[in-house]
Amino acid sequence: MGVRLLLLGIALLAGWTCGDAAWAQAGGQPQGPGPAVQAPAAPAQAKPALHPLFVQWCARCHNVIGVNAVCPDLGTIGARRDEAYIRQSLLDPNAYIVPGYPRDVMPNFTTLLKPEEVDQLVKFLLTLKGQYLDPNKAGKKVQW
Repeated sequence: MGVRLLLLGIALLAGWTCGDAAWAQAGGQPQGPGPAVQAPAAPAQAKPALHPLFVQWCARCHNVIGVNAVCPDLGTIGARRDEAYIRQSLLDPNAYIVPGYPRDVMPNFTTLLKPEEVDQLVKFLLTLKGQYLDPNKAGKKVQW
């Protein structure tokens, strides 16, 4: 666990993010530090764009393409969890910790987002039911 946290810290300090592929795949741009990712040309059947709040606050650590990396993949969270679980995870991030991931990593959104923004993010997360999954990567986990 200690080595994993050390590597997580090094990766974050170096500007590495696991969400860049998800942003590019969804046609978005990363927010904050880290290299900008240019979105590829939209395929004939483009997937819907990720919600801007998700891109800004979540995609730095969470993917939606089926790959667990820095933090758990959220690509099917809407099919696996209910609204109360998702809301509590945003407002009290240590309430539920996925086995194998450290505590005290995710920010508490109580002070970072307005209540209506939390509502929007919860509503968007409930829509994630596998539509962004990459069949070549789904179910895999990045090993440190």
